[in-house]
Amino acid sequence: MAYVEGYPGSKIKGLTLRHRAYPLLVFAAVIGIVLYFSEGWLEDIRTTAAIVAVLALFIVGGFIKANPMAWKLIFKRPKFERLLRLDRMVADELAKLDDDHFVIHDFRFELFHVEHLVISPRGIFVVHKIPRGEPLGVRNDMLFAGDLCLEKNTSNLWRICHLIQIVFRKGYKEDLMPEPILVSPEAGSLALNEFKGISIVDLPGMHERITRGQRGVLDPDLVRSFAVFIKSKYA
Repeated sequence: MAYVEGYPGSKIKGLTLRHRAYPLLVFAAVIGIVLYFSEGWLEDIRTTAAIVAVLALFIVGGFIKANPMAWKLIFKRPKFERLLRLDRMVADELAKLDDDHFVIHDFRFELFHVEHLVISPRGIFVVHKIPRGEPLGVRNDMLFAGDLCLEKNTSNLWRICHLIQIVFRKGYKEDLMPEPILVSPEAGSLALNEFKGISIVDLPGMHERITRGQRGVLDPDLVRSFAVFIKSKYA
């Protein structure tokens, strides 16, 4: 069984409480500072409102970027529950990998949210879900699941891979490009198995894709070291 760190949804409750409390504290502090230094609060009320509005835009935008699942829990609960169920299906399948594999779920890597990261002697794999089970197709050089455009998903997946490559090369003096994988937990048969270098698989195919390579791409000690580094710094 794989070594697993985290589980989809395990951090959401605490993050959501912080997301609710932190903006209120910031707003209260800003309003208090403005009122303290103002000669007449009625005259400064427009300035205060403008400052609070600008801060709100930056803070809310930053929090949505940092943890979109937490905000879906607040504002789009049915969608949140469906996406969480899909993430957990992927996580449960990844847990079946053998103990050569380190699996880290649901963490922030620099500017991006990583759903699942697998580190093993066969390589490094960045695994994200396809959020719908509709048939896949390519239109205007972009991947679609039904009518849902997956351009953002595919672009972010490659960006994460490139960032991990940079961090890995800088810290371990080896140049290894992680392999991006899109998994469709609800799909029956898949019309596509690859898009712009990204493997597209169902749940059983994900396990096969990760384990089909030759061992020896990474030394086991290097695998453990990098997994500990990711866990301690990002997860």
